Amino acid sequence: MKSSQSRSSLFPLHLASFLGDLLLSLMIVASVLVGTTLGLPGWQVGLLASAYGSSYLFAAIFMGYLSDKIGSKASMILATSGISATGVLMFLFPTNFFLIFIGELVVGILNGFYWPSIEALTSQLSIGDAHRSGISKFCISWSLGYMLGPFLAPVLDDVFPAISFLLVSVISGINLLIATIFLPTEKIDHALKVEVYDHPTHSCVINHPYAPISGKTNGRMDKMLFTTSVVYILLAATYSFTKGFVVGIFPDIAKGEEFRGWGGMQTGVILAVFGMARTLAFVIHGRTKQENYRLTVIYSALLPASMMLLVISREYWYTMIVLAITGFLTGLVYGNALDSLMKVNQEAKGFVAGWFESTMGIGAFASAMIGGISLDAGGELLAYISIGLITLSLAVASSLLKTCSMKWAK
Repeated sequence: MKSSQSRSSLFPLHLASFLGDLLLSLMIVASVLVGTTLGLPGWQVGLLASAYGSSYLFAAIFMGYLSDKIGSKASMILATSGISATGVLMFLFPTNFFLIFIGELVVGILNGFYWPSIEALTSQLSIGDAHRSGISKFCISWSLGYMLGPFLAPVLDDVFPAISFLLVSVISGINLLIATIFLPTEKIDHALKVEVYDHPTHSCVINHPYAPISGKTNGRMDKMLFTTSVVYILLAATYSFTKGFVVGIFPDIAKGEEFRGWGGMQTGVILAVFGMARTLAFVIHGRTKQENYRLTVIYSALLPASMMLLVISREYWYTMIVLAITGFLTGLVYGNALDSLMKVNQEAKGFVAGWFESTMGIGAFASAMIGGISLDAGGELLAYISIGLITLSLAVASSLLKTCSMKWAK
């Protein structure tokens, strides 16, 4: 009975996750294609691709903290109503570079309320054995949205680009109804205040400064909690940099006449394949019993290698296969990182989810800017190398920090 109630209460969150990333990816790709249509230089296309991430990376932390105070439902109502209004303005001025840029900044700020609230509610409603499954279904939901949005945007761009921004407004209006009608108003009690976190490399009792703990405070455990969180945030960053480049810069490469010159349907299909492969990884993640840190590090280290494969050939089908491999790897990294991070932080989930989502914002902002500038300076090759080196550095940093944390625990 409890399982049935849990599935019922999580469905509105899954639907909101799907629609939230559908409108977000639709907006980002449509904004990038505005730059391509206007013939803007790479650095300006990079600005359009990174605008959302530049505001979201700060907003996610602050708004995630506020959502713990005012409640997830109120946070989501504020976010969805604001995004819907912003979508209308972007629809009215679809070729105005400045207004599109500002619109993305505003959506980034408002999503600082939206995503930490969804992640916190999902984690709160998925206690104990259901936690991994709940996180996995959340990932599958938003990934399906992020698969559909990048497919639709290039196709609609060939017809009438402004339609994408109108859809952003309409979809956010649907999310407003979901938040108002279906989300719980009260703050959910945590049945689990102290959790023994079993990991392939260590086990520790969680002792978080925001959580009521029985017994004396153990400073070493606080340090381990912080370090473990940073380890998984660094792994999440490898995902965010790769995804930010594929969604933020690759559409310009795909449709740009000076690069590949593909049509809207070709571009949309290849981005959808990336999203489909990532969704498949989330399905597999949900069926595994426990995350494996070592494998997650390997997956994240393989991401830059998969990006470098793009320089071997410009053939359409070859590119599709490479992006499918990349999408699958990103799904494995993201799913394990988020599940582990939310497990080790049983309280202040909105705040912790805000830090995680801020990492997504940093990746979206930095990869788009670096990719756009590199594309101008040295073409596709330099862009792939730049993002690949950053991703590899993040994976190495996570591994080194993990090694240090194990020594500190002894």
